[in-house]
Amino acid sequence: MFAAHQAQLAIIFMWSSIPLLQVAWQGNFEQWAANPAVTPVAHAIRDPHFGASAVSAFGAQIVCTTGVYEWYYTIGLRTAGQCIVAASIGAYQSPGTRVLSAGDAFINHHLGGFLGASSVAWAGHLVHVALPASRGQAVGWGNLLHQLPHPAGLKPFVSLDWAVYSSGQDQWNHVFGLADASVGTSVLSFLGTRMPSSDALWLTDVAHHHLALGVLCIFLGNTVRAFALNRDQCGLHWYLAISLAALGTASSFAATHIDAFTVYAYLTKDFTAMSAIYTHHQYIAGFFLLGAFAHGAIYLVRDANLTPGAAGNSLRARFVSGLLQYRSAILSHLSAITLFLGFHTLGLYVHNDVMQAFGTPGV
Repeated sequence: MFAAHQAQLAIIFMWSSIPLLQVAWQGNFEQWAANPAVTPVAHAIRDPHFGASAVSAFGAQIVCTTGVYEWYYTIGLRTAGQCIVAASIGAYQSPGTRVLSAGDAFINHHLGGFLGASSVAWAGHLVHVALPASRGQAVGWGNLLHQLPHPAGLKPFVSLDWAVYSSGQDQWNHVFGLADASVGTSVLSFLGTRMPSSDALWLTDVAHHHLALGVLCIFLGNTVRAFALNRDQCGLHWYLAISLAALGTASSFAATHIDAFTVYAYLTKDFTAMSAIYTHHQYIAGFFLLGAFAHGAIYLVRDANLTPGAAGNSLRARFVSGLLQYRSAILSHLSAITLFLGFHTLGLYVHNDVMQAFGTPGV
């Protein structure tokens, strides 16, 4: 199971590297980086059946509506060569297929090894590469190791004076990507607002988020009591249903908050890309939730032991049994709450439309 999980990750990395490579190979990233108002190009059209009439109607190139340009630009890339390197790294991210045993290694690998270390590493990339690039400093392989991301270096870290890293924030009139007079020196912050020029979250906030999340995951991976997959009592369908439900909910949450918590610079200026990203994540959420319901039903029908007082009856089984026992009351209350919210929302819209039609929108 774990080998299949890692193989699927390898396929996802390989698939996602294709549009990244196309943008670097056939796109106009360097022109877009110099002027984000330029239309981003995903790739050229090589189909010989795409005739002159179609070219005159749609053009000889496909417009990029995935947000890849904004992502490349935000993480500090400025040339097509750097984009090719980034796409190549994604193509060769094929995780090993060493199967880990259930228990401590299982949870420690996922939380500590994968999520924690990856999040801390990404925070390091933002601090060392993305932040200097957002302040107009060119960062490459030549000066990566000897250019300090913060003037104080590691001295505040060793002396536990970490507040120094959040001092000297970029001023509000700083233009993302330019070395103007309003640039600062901070690398970690907690402002909670958007940068006016890019209409995205401050990169110092994003770096702080990834660093804190990585440290938390590493801590949990080494302290949380491990769990074991008991196939006789629980069944793998239960864990699969819970995982799909969590990922589906997270994907839907990301879709509905893509405009409120935009991370990539100038992404909100591309309305087509915003709509495409929203639809993409909602489709993923729908498929994942459908799978969660299906595998949850398989667990209830085939694997669950809901007999009261049965040997080995776990807390999970008692919870599911109680949920099914009181399903009528639960569904009726959920239905009433949903109808209440729906009618009042619709009523608000009807009220506003009526006032607008009568020419008294301010009443």
